[in-house]
Amino acid sequence: MATIRNRVISDELWLNAADEPESDPTNAASKTYRYLLLEQWQQQSAEQQAQLVPLLPGDIDPAEHLQQLLPLAAIAIEFPSFADGRGYSIATLLRERYSYSGDLIAVGDILQDQAAMLTRCGFNVLVLRHDQPVEAVLKKIGQYAVNYQPEGERPPLWRKRLQS
Repeated sequence: MATIRNRVISDELWLNAADEPESDPTNAASKTYRYLLLEQWQQQSAEQQAQLVPLLPGDIDPAEHLQQLLPLAAIAIEFPSFADGRGYSIATLLRERYSYSGDLIAVGDILQDQAAMLTRCGFNVLVLRHDQPVEAVLKKIGQYAVNYQPEGERPPLWRKRLQS
């Protein structure tokens, strides 16, 4: 699985701690991160939690876990299917309403056609599905120079026109 961090190809490897062994000898050159479903992450010791990134499922209300989530350096959000858009809402809430400033990682069924919207919603790390061409994903991220709808990074086009 390829990873894009801050619109650049990264050699990071993201693994589900529940599925993967402790070491991955196939990719020793990359930085390896492990994520675990929030419910399982909460059951770990503080020392173990520090080594893992919590994975938020789409049916979670992040407001119920803010005290635990906001201090963290990274939060992963699950996309079990490309058609499941709940992860976009969770990311937008974390970034805009709760001012989360750490890494937001999109994990799961991530396709190239989702890349631009994922970054607009606040994701800065995309863990792509294994069959997605990384260069095509990077092109999709930069596909739109101007957006009509508002977003966290830039004001909408209509507001720019009013200010001129």
